[in-house]
Amino acid sequence: MVNSSSRSLQALAGKGPEDIAIFGASSRQAHDPWTALCIHGTLDRAASFSRLTRRLEDFDVIAYDRRGYQGSRGAGASSRFGRHVDDALDIVAATHHDQPVVLIGHSFGGLIALATAIAAPGAINAVVVYEPPLRWFDESSGEYEHPLIFDEPEREVEKFFRRMVSNASWDRMNQSARRERLDDAGGLFSDIEMTRDEIPFRVDDLNRIAIPVTFGVGDVVMNPDYGRVAKVVVDALPQGRFVVAKGAAHGIHLTHPASFADMVIETTKRSIRESTH
Repeated sequence: MVNSSSRSLQALAGKGPEDIAIFGASSRQAHDPWTALCIHGTLDRAASFSRLTRRLEDFDVIAYDRRGYQGSRGAGASSRFGRHVDDALDIVAATHHDQPVVLIGHSFGGLIALATAIAAPGAINAVVVYEPPLRWFDESSGEYEHPLIFDEPEREVEKFFRRMVSNASWDRMNQSARRERLDDAGGLFSDIEMTRDEIPFRVDDLNRIAIPVTFGVGDVVMNPDYGRVAKVVVDALPQGRFVVAKGAAHGIHLTHPASFADMVIETTKRSIRESTH
């Protein structure tokens, strides 16, 4: 048995799009491992998937800092959704080595995962998303209605972090950690602009995702829209499944990585069963 606590994401040089920071951890057990591509949400980073990575021992795990965040700030933030889909596909092409691929999208990363599966269905074998902000699927949603003050980026970063993570987490951070978050303001603004100004896909587009998809939400509900929208999405997917993670809030990859890993493992098993029928 591999000691999962020793497995960590390492920088992968020369892979994928220019100026995008990519990290990986190779499987130590499986003969023909799946590639799991982790796509982070708003005001987050690849490193936040470290705990999940340690619980996906039979997978080659890939994670990357999206444009405008952390090690990919040099690539520049992009408010064009297609650019983020292109990045995901380029990274899959550069790293998966003919293995089956599961996309794992947390929050805003879930939007990118679904849009990527729609754009290139033959390149993806399974998808797991957790609480993506699909506000345009529900007209009653209040997601991102608060006005952004673009000339006060530090204020907006703090407000967003406190709302989506917690006041206590922000208060515990030292100045260096806060500075890292504040420097990601460009990514934050771009993400929110996209969810307000662009509709990357509609319900009918989901019919084209003919692979297993799991839509997860936590039962510590911060936003009731997640559960309502999940049902709309799952009903539209040919192989959709709705999963509630007990005790989890929005940051499942940090607080309940084992539950998140179970979703991934179960979804890939569904894909394997379907491929043998």
